[in-house]
Amino acid sequence: MPVHSIRLLGPWQVAWQSPRPSGAVPLPAVVVLPFDWQQAFGSVAGTVRLVRRFHRPTNLEPHEQVWLAFQGVGGRGNVCLNGEWLGALAGETTAARFEITRLLKPFNELTVELQFDPAGNSCRGGIYDVVTLTMTTDHGFGPT
Repeated sequence: MPVHSIRLLGPWQVAWQSPRPSGAVPLPAVVVLPFDWQQAFGSVAGTVRLVRRFHRPTNLEPHEQVWLAFQGVGGRGNVCLNGEWLGALAGETTAARFEITRLLKPFNELTVELQFDPAGNSCRGGIYDVVTLTMTTDHGFGPT
């Protein structure tokens, strides 16, 4: 059973990974979720790095777990917390969850490298729905 959730709406720093695609808008920039690829970049394909910094949730009990959950994400890529790889975003799934309790520090950096090609994909791209930290005492909250 979820105890408490925190939305990581923004600010997220976003920058093109080298090389910047031809015709792409210059970055870095700061975005607030939802971040829709097609609205931001039109038909430009490429890879961006999105970074969100946040503090460790306060008042965590020893028996609580913290989960990072993406509710709507389109594209392929990798998710890291404090330089530790959490997992891949497969492209065909729109949601992902990662248990991050042991990786949390007083100050944290979440990094998402996201690759998307609007021309080759009829689905939405970007992080187009909320990203949350959910504190729970239920060990069954994990990936479904």
